[in-house]
Amino acid sequence: MRNPIGIKKAVYGILAMLGGLSWVVCKYLINHGPQPFSYDDYNRMLTLPLLLMLAVFTALQRHILVRWGRLGQWAGYIGLAGFILLAAGNILEFWIVLLQSVPNAYAAYKTGNTQVFFGSHWGWGLFCIGFLLFAMASFLAGIAAFRSKLKIAFCLLIAVFGAVGLLSFFNEPLLIPFGAGWFVIGGLWMISNNRNNILNSKPFN
Repeated sequence: MRNPIGIKKAVYGILAMLGGLSWVVCKYLINHGPQPFSYDDYNRMLTLPLLLMLAVFTALQRHILVRWGRLGQWAGYIGLAGFILLAAGNILEFWIVLLQSVPNAYAAYKTGNTQVFFGSHWGWGLFCIGFLLFAMASFLAGIAAFRSKLKIAFCLLIAVFGAVGLLSFFNEPLLIPFGAGWFVIGGLWMISNNRNNILNSKPFN
């Protein structure tokens, strides 16, 4: 008989790995993708990894962060809000614009159009705020994990997410390691033993 906890762990691990891998591919294509696809087209592809990561983080918030004390709970709430804003900003800027007769800011800049879809700036603003919130949540989660006596390597991995998320505003290539980190966490999630299984119904010892 299959272990339902093991199945859930495998599913969420695969989703995290798919989200991380698709994020890296999309971010590379946004800067180096071939024609005839446009900047907007590749950013619309980015919606998939964002939604996958949102699903995985929701599971993290429900099954593990709530066990790491009040600090872990706050990290979960802040991180979840951040991911929702990331996805909302992407959808607003690159999907809602399809319903409009004016382009978003980037397309207007490239074509010299003076009319810009108002949601473009709002979408980018939501995306930036989402990354900042996720960076804050990562630092809090790293501290909460350390206080919960988890392995230091895992705590550092969580905290690094915060640094990468924050610094990515100033260095676009750092967005690729951000996705790679999700791939690594997905793999660790799948191979974790029962004692450290984050989907285990029992709390950490």
